[in-house]
Amino acid sequence: MMSWYARWRQRCRQQRAQAQLPMALHLLGSALQAGDTLSQAMAVVALEAPWPLREGFQDWVREEALGVPLASRLERLAERIGGRDLLLIRFTLLLLHDAGGNLVAACDRWIAAIDARVRLRDKVHLATIQGRISGGLIAMIPLGLLGAMALWMPAFVQPLVTTWPGRVAGIGGVLLNACGLWWMLRWSRVDV
Repeated sequence: MMSWYARWRQRCRQQRAQAQLPMALHLLGSALQAGDTLSQAMAVVALEAPWPLREGFQDWVREEALGVPLASRLERLAERIGGRDLLLIRFTLLLLHDAGGNLVAACDRWIAAIDARVRLRDKVHLATIQGRISGGLIAMIPLGLLGAMALWMPAFVQPLVTTWPGRVAGIGGVLLNACGLWWMLRWSRVDV
């Protein structure tokens, strides 16, 4: 149970950090345009970014002070924050570091790409909300009918609780209902 809770908290933290990533990239791009080096720009992001994104960039600055190579720092930052966006940023930063290039323009392109993906994800979320609501309502119908029958016809529902075949049928119905709800929600979820 604790491991499930820890994974859930980590996933929530990573989602929050990913939502803050465009703002951090704006800070990074502004610092680079002002003439800062990549290290100085990352230090600015480490100071100005909100939690939990700030922690990842603070670790970046600490690792740089210890002399950790750029590739390792980027890999650890991607692990902490998670998401596909940071993998793209990591690859581009390594490429620009080795081959040279305009990092400010790359930041602008990252921001545009992340914003477009967020807009698309929001549109898909809105388009599939009907399926999620329908799945929840369909799952509630049997429970609502059972509750109504228990109020108006208790003798009809009593065998579900008092007899062994009734208990098996009740447990089977609940399990099938839960599987149906899971199936409906699974099919209405689209990963963008």
